[in-house]
Amino acid sequence: MKNELSFLCIQSLLLLAVGCAPSGSDLETSQSPSVVTDQTGNVEDAVACIFRQRIETIQGDVTAGTAFAAELPQSNRKVIVTAIHLLGPAGGLSSQVSAIEISNVVETVSIFRIAGDEQEQSFPAMPYQLAGAAPFPESSTNGDVLVFAVPDETALDAIQFSTAALQPGDPVWLAAHVIGGAPEGRFLHQGRFLGVEDDGYFKMEFLNAQLDLRATSGAPIVDESGHVVAVNLAGMQVEGALWGYGNPVTRFVPGLDEAMPDE
Repeated sequence: MKNELSFLCIQSLLLLAVGCAPSGSDLETSQSPSVVTDQTGNVEDAVACIFRQRIETIQGDVTAGTAFAAELPQSNRKVIVTAIHLLGPAGGLSSQVSAIEISNVVETVSIFRIAGDEQEQSFPAMPYQLAGAAPFPESSTNGDVLVFAVPDETALDAIQFSTAALQPGDPVWLAAHVIGGAPEGRFLHQGRFLGVEDDGYFKMEFLNAQLDLRATSGAPIVDESGHVVAVNLAGMQVEGALWGYGNPVTRFVPGLDEAMPDE
């Protein structure tokens, strides 16, 4: 497992650095493909909640990866979720921003809906204080995750976090726009849950091994109810199969209400 993660870490950083950080103008002017309807019931609802992002920091702007809007189970507050490793070299910054530094480094969060033509939504950064978060594949309490509060007046579709336990073999979907290996406009990419590794990270196998997963870090992985089970982090080709790794929501959602930022 140690050798596997070392290789995966290198591949993950390469995927992010070589194609996951389009310029701001690319984000604002690119054409958004139309949604391809899939016979997956509530899973389709996740498509309306995925975004490209621009995170403005004192080190520069981060436009890498994907984000999604979700609703907290207890307070019903809406949040924006992505991956903390994007606040580092993988996202174009000179150094990795730690969890305890985020509130002093990040200034503004902007999101752009992937499936649709809605305009940019921007708000001041209000990060949740998850001191136990750290970039994949580092060992940590909360795993690789970055969560921002959404102002109460913001109109935003949001998906639910799952409270159900998955079993190996259960179907799951990555909700994201991929840059290759799938028809344009397809945002749901099915796989099967393989289990949770000893280090706490979620593992799945995609049905389509040809997917190009660049720019999907931070996207939601959802179950057949359309509820988020993990935050996507990396992909790895293994003997013709494509494995995906994510941060299970059970590692960070229970502590979010206590980690809520001051408004």
